[in-house]
Amino acid sequence: MNIEMTLSGRKCLRDKAFPQRKPVRDTSIEALQSQDEETTAHRRNRIWRFIAERGGATCWEVEQAFGALHQTVSAAISNLSADGVLVDTGERRPTGSGRKAIVWGVV
Repeated sequence: MNIEMTLSGRKCLRDKAFPQRKPVRDTSIEALQSQDEETTAHRRNRIWRFIAERGGATCWEVEQAFGALHQTVSAAISNLSADGVLVDTGERRPTGSGRKAIVWGVV
């Protein structure tokens, strides 16, 4: 990773493997490193079970059920999808704002 300056004059890290991505901020790296693996695994398991028990759920539905932040739930669902244990069912349901959202299902 390289340290680079942004247009606003802030320092940030850039991963050479992903030059098209936005720079990775040092605060993001610190946040990632501060995560407890057991807590993260427990959260992911709770989300997977919730989706399995309901026969599918949107990110918004999980957020509402757990009272969790969008960023937390969205990241967990993304990781579960990348791990191949959740899939986009092709179904869409409205969120609280009325926009359509992916209904995630277990594999």
